[in-house]
Amino acid sequence: MVPLAFINYGGIQAIQTLWAGPWMLNITGYSPFQSATGLFWINVTMLASYFLWGYILPKLSDYGISSIKLIKFGLPISYFVFFLIIFLGTKAGALLFAIYIMTSIVISLTQPAIALNFSQSLAGKSLTSYNVFIHSGTFFMQWGIGLFIDLFNSKGFDILSSYRISFSIFLILCILSYIFFIYLNKNND
Repeated sequence: MVPLAFINYGGIQAIQTLWAGPWMLNITGYSPFQSATGLFWINVTMLASYFLWGYILPKLSDYGISSIKLIKFGLPISYFVFFLIIFLGTKAGALLFAIYIMTSIVISLTQPAIALNFSQSLAGKSLTSYNVFIHSGTFFMQWGIGLFIDLFNSKGFDILSSYRISFSIFLILCILSYIFFIYLNKNND
C-alpha cells in the first residue's frame, strides 16, 4: 500500500491543498473570491465524505465487504473524475474538484486496513510509518506537479496545456500505483 499512500493519497492531498485553487484561477478563470469559495466547498465536501465513510464503513463490514474491496472498486471512479477535469479544462471548476475529492476519500480506508494487518502492539507504528509516506507523497506531488507545469510552460506550452500534461502525469502515476496495489491484493477481498 506504500505506492497508494505516496502517490495517490499524497496526490489527492496535493490537489486539494495546493493545485485546485491555481487551476480555478489560471485555467477556469475564477476570481480569487470564486476560487476561495470553491475551495471552501471542496473542503466541506471532503469533511462530509470522511463523515459518511466513517458512518457506513462498519455497516458495510457487517455485510462482509472489506476495505480492500471498496478501494479496488471505488478508486477508479476518482480516476475517471480526474480525467474529466483534465479533459474539460476551462470548464472544470470547483464542482468537479469537489466530486474528485469525494470519490477519492475511499483511499482513506487503507489506514484501517493497515492497522488490522498488524498486532495491536505494532498497529500504531505501522500507521505512523504509513502517515510518513502520505505526507512525504503530499510534498513530493505538490512539488512535482508544479515542476512539470513550470517545465512545460517554459518549453512554450500554454498554461492550460502545461496543467493538463502535469495532471495527466499524476493521473498515470496514480493508475500505475493502483495496478500495483491490485496485483499485490489479487487474493484479498
